[in-house]
Amino acid sequence: MSELKDVNQELAREKIPPRELLKRFWRAASLFWSRASKTAASPLSGGLLLVIVLLVGMAYAMNLWNRAIFDGLQNKDANAVATLSLIYFGLLAVSVGLSVVQTYLRMALQRRWRAWLNDDLVDRWISNGRYYQLNLVRGDHANPEYRIADDVRIATESPVDFVSGITQAFLSAITFIAVLWTIGGALDLNLGGTQLHIPGFLVWAAVLYAAIC
Repeated sequence: MSELKDVNQELAREKIPPRELLKRFWRAASLFWSRASKTAASPLSGGLLLVIVLLVGMAYAMNLWNRAIFDGLQNKDANAVATLSLIYFGLLAVSVGLSVVQTYLRMALQRRWRAWLNDDLVDRWISNGRYYQLNLVRGDHANPEYRIADDVRIATESPVDFVSGITQAFLSAITFIAVLWTIGGALDLNLGGTQLHIPGFLVWAAVLYAAIC
């Protein structure tokens, strides 16, 4: 009974605020990029970032293709339309291929990170004797190894999905803001005798529309 009381007192002292637990988790989980960088982390992360950049480039190329095909249709240029139709299949094949590679790299990064973090947590759990201490504490904590595996799965899959999605959205926004700024030109207004020069007015119009809607 005294040993059980000591264990309960130790666990009570270890109650940590959620924010501090999150910091501890990221300090431990981020070691994957230093300890495993030669085998998995850096190559997979760099490859995923490169594929995301290429996908954004392909989206931009598709927009250029759309402009060219409509110009060809408007000018009734049959040769240009036929050539652009063939180019479309090449662009589509490259885009699909990049999407497949992105999915593979993203899932490979999640799988490697999950395996590394799971091994690290299980080793730390065993080395501190937690497996023995849990037998002395009452509560709903059966099968801790399965809980660790499931928590690690959620903790590694979600951040990779979130960061890759945010990165692609950010790069896409930057690319098309630059396009709008370039093709939109400037708008000159005369308001009450005051000349206003608004560069890239399409960008500001899009931002205003997004804010209102």
